[in-house]
Amino acid sequence: MRDNRFRVLDYLAVFLIAAAASICAAQEEPDQEPMPAEMQARWAVTDGPDDVYIRVSEQLDEWRYYCLDIPGNNDDFVGVQLNVHTCKEGMAHRDTIFSNDRTASGDIYMPDYDLCVEPVAQEAGSPIQLANCTGDLRQKWDFGSNNISPLVNSGLCLTVSSVGGELTSGGLAYPTGYMSREISLQSCNDEIADRQQWLKAKPMLDLKAPFLPDGSPADWRDWISPN
Repeated sequence: MRDNRFRVLDYLAVFLIAAAASICAAQEEPDQEPMPAEMQARWAVTDGPDDVYIRVSEQLDEWRYYCLDIPGNNDDFVGVQLNVHTCKEGMAHRDTIFSNDRTASGDIYMPDYDLCVEPVAQEAGSPIQLANCTGDLRQKWDFGSNNISPLVNSGLCLTVSSVGGELTSGGLAYPTGYMSREISLQSCNDEIADRQQWLKAKPMLDLKAPFLPDGSPADWRDWISPN
């Protein structure tokens, strides 16, 4: 009788531990509905098969990762220096979209603006900027080994600043908390590989219900056109 009582208590303890673990897991990973087919179709139209982010491989101080971006709002993008910004999922992000096909030709090309990226100067510390595409060698890049280097100076790598991310104006105005960091060409160095390695990421690949600019979870019905 004593043994049976202890056996029941053991079973009860195991049950309570399993139940507590299940509750914790549910709290850590809130259940979100996957993107409906209608929304998938809408994004498929917005982002074509050639569209990619140029994204920092490591999270650094932003769990949503950083993507190459045009800062601010400008009417004329020629000469604007790029930075990295929290990767924008679930909202307008065409100012972070690049052509995958054109990278095969050594171009960092933004299809929405018909502009190419070039270094301001071929030296360490130089920022990069948007310019009219000329096909000139100064606009050609090497994407080997997860680094992005000017073709004319393979010893330099596109590098995220060591200074931590700062809230953007939108990140200050809304609870999204978007951040940005400066970028420049620096000497390629394995010791800072986390800030010098990049990849081409497909937008919206694993999108779940996004957060609206006010920080609230989006209702898919608000995102699907009635037409």
